[in-house]
Amino acid sequence: MSSPVAILGLLAVLSGVVGTTFYLQQDRPATVIGLGAMAGDPAVDLKAAAADGRYRFLVAGHVYGRHDHSSGLFAPFEEAWAALPEARRPDFAILTGDVVLRPDAASWNLIDEDLARFGKPVYLAPGNHDGGYAGQDRDVILKRYGARGKAWRLGRDAFLCCDTQRYRGNIDGDDLEALKQLCAAKPRALFVFVHHLVWVDAEKAADPAVKGLVNSVSAGYADKGNFDQVILPLLEKSGAEVFVIAGDVAAGAKVVEWRGEAAPKVHLLASGMGEHPHVGSYLLIDVDDEGIEIDCQRLDQGSHIGKARFPER
Repeated sequence: MSSPVAILGLLAVLSGVVGTTFYLQQDRPATVIGLGAMAGDPAVDLKAAAADGRYRFLVAGHVYGRHDHSSGLFAPFEEAWAALPEARRPDFAILTGDVVLRPDAASWNLIDEDLARFGKPVYLAPGNHDGGYAGQDRDVILKRYGARGKAWRLGRDAFLCCDTQRYRGNIDGDDLEALKQLCAAKPRALFVFVHHLVWVDAEKAADPAVKGLVNSVSAGYADKGNFDQVILPLLEKSGAEVFVIAGDVAAGAKVVEWRGEAAPKVHLLASGMGEHPHVGSYLLIDVDDEGIEIDCQRLDQGSHIGKARFPER
């Protein structure tokens, strides 16, 4: 008998709302692929990949790349992902916003086709280009994929994909409530995915030391953010090794990769791709019983962040 998840995926395909959403492997149940995973339950869909306590995932932001790029995944990134050796391929991926330049059906169809090539679940933290900005349909992602955010547990770890476009560059509303619940569960590691650099707001961006870190402060950043007063104390109280990972860099920003520390166990990272001379970057994150390793892969083959292990050995 087909599972409810498999039936949902079949209906999505037949209705034309989602492109290729599910595939079958011999001796395995239907496995979610692409952004169709947003309609499923990651704790179930990813359980097999993390069964031995080890798993790997990819994080990429601003994957439409350049503003003069037509549509689909940014070619240098798609090629880099496809070129990963079998031993380095991720079990799933997170896209930290600005997946499409324009959130029309044709653009999303091409994204679905490109992601189907990799045969893996993909989750989204929407960006300003993905719907809801400057008169765009805010519900385009919800209508197409069933959700604009996602929270789940995977083994000892917790994950949250936030819709910061909805809250002017902040973690707020439903996302804040989900974050509170995840923090209260005391995970070993907590991964929070956002498009906007939530630790930056318009006020901070006026500081020469911060200016140029984000692509465009006018694209959805609040004058005064809630990170320092609301989010950071919550993250610290969780006791987890926390990673807040953003994707709003590399197009108008001066960087394609950035790492900082908000507190001893609260790590801030950003990576993206676009018009920058260094083209862009993405992250490969390995999780095992001993901790987390983050490997920043730059699309021009260099990285000043490189690999980092948490906790340090």
